[in-house]
Order: sequence, then C-alpha cells, then structure tokens
Amino acid sequence: MARVKHTATRRGRTQSARTPPEGSSPATSPATSRGPGRPRKNPISPGSRTPRTPRSNAATGPPTQTQRKKRRNRPGTAALREIRFFQKSVKLVIPSAPFIRCVREISSTLSNDVTRWTAEALQCIHEVNNYFSSRQQRIIWFICLKIQCSVQFMQSV
Repeated sequence: MARVKHTATRRGRTQSARTPPEGSSPATSPATSRGPGRPRKNPISPGSRTPRTPRSNAATGPPTQTQRKKRRNRPGTAALREIRFFQKSVKLVIPSAPFIRCVREISSTLSNDVTRWTAEALQCIHEVNNYFSSRQQRIIWFICLKIQCSVQFMQSV
C-alpha cells in the first residue's frame, strides 16, 4: 500500500472559507492552478498580512461562548473504571496494621515454623475475617430484630 502525504489543514476555518468565490472557476483559482508543490506567484511575508477583523454578530444575536461536546466513553469503559476503583478501595472493619500484628502474634504462639507472611496472604486473611465478622454481625442483628418483634408482639397481646 502506497503512503500518501496528507496536507496540513487549518483548524477553525469553515467550509465556506475554503471554497473559491462564486465568480471564479475551479480551474482559474490560484490554489488549483499552481498545483501541488509549486510556489505561489505573489508570496506574502507573514508579517505583512493584515489582521482579520472579527465578524459582527448582529444577525445572530449577542456573542456566546462555544461549548465543547462532552467526551463520551465507549460502552463498558466507565464500568471497568468503577470496578478497578472499588477493588482498590476496600473498606475493612479492622485496620490493617493491628490485624497483621495480631495474626503474626497468634501464628508465632501456635507454631514456631511459620515466621514469614506474604502481603497477599495477610490481605486474604484480613478480607475473609472482614466477610465473616460482617456476616456474623448481620445474623446477630436479624436475631435481635426478631426477638424485639416477638417481645413487642407478646406485650401487645
């Protein structure tokens, strides 16, 4: 496949600014008559150009700032970002440092062979402990609610 050289385009110009005036034909316009790679007949130095005057907005009303389109993500990108965020931010019931000290203390009293722990193993034990303790708290909470409901029922009868 052949490589094609792309010409530079100016940003901010409208389609009407690129088209030649109505009276001139495309063959006689200076941009097409010189062909690609040929220099201009009357080169203008960049410093001698006259600055453009801003167009009046009398017909369109008061000047308004242009609003950019909101960037949109592809489907599933935001969901994956949220998953990564929530996997990183694990809120545990017990703080990490005291829990790790407790695990090392218990393992040293039970066995002298286990002296080193990997960070992943300690984190896994911590998450399992968090799950188990929160599950037990939920069960106790439901039992208390049932007892409270049954006591209130017995008092009303």
